[in-house]
Amino acid sequence: MCQTWFFTLENIQMKQQSIVIIANGATCSSELMAHYMAEKPIVIVLDGAMHRYKELGYPADYLIGDFDRNTHSFDEISKQFPSIVIKPMPDQNATDFEKGVQFACSLNPSEITVLWGTGKRSDHFFMNCANLISFPLDRAIQLVDDHSVIYRIPTYFEKEFTAHQVLSLIPIGTVTGITTCNLRYPLNNDSLILGQKNGNSNEVLTTGKVIIQHKTGALLLMECKD
Repeated sequence: MCQTWFFTLENIQMKQQSIVIIANGATCSSELMAHYMAEKPIVIVLDGAMHRYKELGYPADYLIGDFDRNTHSFDEISKQFPSIVIKPMPDQNATDFEKGVQFACSLNPSEITVLWGTGKRSDHFFMNCANLISFPLDRAIQLVDDHSVIYRIPTYFEKEFTAHQVLSLIPIGTVTGITTCNLRYPLNNDSLILGQKNGNSNEVLTTGKVIIQHKTGALLLMECKD
């Protein structure tokens, strides 16, 4: 039986301005970029993405990275983005993605959206997804591209969806006690194990609220479209 939970990702207490992180994966469509830039977020550009991003004409507030393969002219960047803050972070034990998200969290934003965080190198994409579990849930961090929105969900999650929306439940390791409501392939106190039993390509049954509950482990939700 469906129950009503009080926590939703959309109802997280709004804090400050939203943040968009521009990573160094595949470029998204101009329409998707325009959608997220329309809200005038704080923009953090990761080291390897600046050479592409600066051609788009959008503002940038921070440039972050280890600059280990530095091909930038910082004078040119400062001329194009007069208020930009360039933050070298040479720690080789963390990726530029991790550094960017950690810094974004320190700014106490309402939400953090990572664009260009998928595609291109598969190892980077996989680690970007896995690293989502390293950050506090209340930061509402999501990886977004033209075909998916990826985020970690809490142990009690509910959100409104339209019928036939494809949802994939991706465990990072083992996730136990998963119970769902309003999915075509329901789970009832089941476990998912990465590489053994995954929750790929489930589907919203009817337009309305979807509820996903789990007891232990870290669970990612992917909202997918072709």
